[in-house]
Amino acid sequence: MLSRLVRGHGAILCLALAAVSLVVIRACVQSITLDEAESFLMYARKPWPSHWWPSADNHVLNSLLMRFVTMAFGVSTLTVRLPAVLGAVIYIGSALYLCLLLTSLRVLQLLLLTCLVCNPMILDYLVAARGYSLAVGFLLAAIAVIASAMMADNQEDAAELCRKCAWASILLAFSCAANFSFAIANGTTLTVLFLWAAGRKVLGPRRYLRLAACSILPGVIVGVLLCGSVLLNWPKGELYFGSKHLSEMWRGFATASFDELNPYLVNPLVLPLLTPIRGGLPYVTVVVALLLLGSMEIRRWRTRDAEADALGNFVRALVVISAITLLLHWLAFKIVHLPLPKDRTGLFFILFWTIAFVGSLAFLFRSGASDLVRYSGLAVLALIALYFVGCLRLGYFREWRFNANTKQLYWIMDGLRRRCGITSFGTDWRYQLPLDF
Repeated sequence: MLSRLVRGHGAILCLALAAVSLVVIRACVQSITLDEAESFLMYARKPWPSHWWPSADNHVLNSLLMRFVTMAFGVSTLTVRLPAVLGAVIYIGSALYLCLLLTSLRVLQLLLLTCLVCNPMILDYLVAARGYSLAVGFLLAAIAVIASAMMADNQEDAAELCRKCAWASILLAFSCAANFSFAIANGTTLTVLFLWAAGRKVLGPRRYLRLAACSILPGVIVGVLLCGSVLLNWPKGELYFGSKHLSEMWRGFATASFDELNPYLVNPLVLPLLTPIRGGLPYVTVVVALLLLGSMEIRRWRTRDAEADALGNFVRALVVISAITLLLHWLAFKIVHLPLPKDRTGLFFILFWTIAFVGSLAFLFRSGASDLVRYSGLAVLALIALYFVGCLRLGYFREWRFNANTKQLYWIMDGLRRRCGITSFGTDWRYQLPLDF
């Protein structure tokens, strides 16, 4: 079976392995940044259990794992980032499963995996020693479980459906424990899954209570065990990072996803052709995505195909989850002045939108539609994947680019200390914690 899997999907398996290798290499070679050093020194290195300290900068699950890993294997850039690497492996594995589940077209599988793992904004946070990697990894794993439930045979029994709801609940709770900014998205995802499952005919009238228990209790138990004391002692005014306007939130996603191209990677003949599209490609993507979703709904109305219909339901669920999550964030901003997501605190939107885009495109291919919208979507997806590959890098994180050479700076200072006896250095605040690390 394994050899048949490798033969049938060799290209996408190699791509997934290359993505994991890239994450590990970056974790080894890149300098520790300001926020990574703060996370480790403040919440994983103190002689008391500081990983339970209530703070927006304390990503509880990540801090807990960092403490255990560095206690067992010592402190290095790799060991501090091992929890993030674990999140990256979960993320890439879940992305691989989704690619194989959503479509049998290999070109779509490769493009979807490329867009999910090579997006510069997501890839940075799959490496950084923060909670974002674990948060997106567990969220994507939950989405994969939901996809398997929604696209399963209609004869799937109630016990199996409850089991998948329980697994989704646990995974979403781990995602929230890794980063609290995912709480609204995770709660919305679980609610939509429960409502969909409650409408299934395989559930008898006496099974709703069991379904509710399987959907809620596992996540609540995990959440209380990991974050109960943190949330009970949460101070006011901690959640201050974010966007002030929806337009600012959108610009953050667009500029971080379509980052600067790497001139060491992109051929000089191609670089002038790709650079001008950076500002317009996000808007073209939105227009094509709306056309794909509209064409999918029209196609579903005209023809009924069980397999394609299940895929359409999954895509529709992602769109609903994304819309409700955005609405709840906007209401929280207006009512309690909670800042809107910004860059890293809105990574879940990138997952929802990317999978919905490719899912609607896969639906049109699966349903046999032959029109301009389908091929336009494929062309835009290929262009996005090509652009993301052109942004790959090893040397720095976009958000903490000023810390790119901290490791080299440290060795220069260490050489001055040993050769010249200099023991006191004046540093900018952005270098203090990384150099302490």
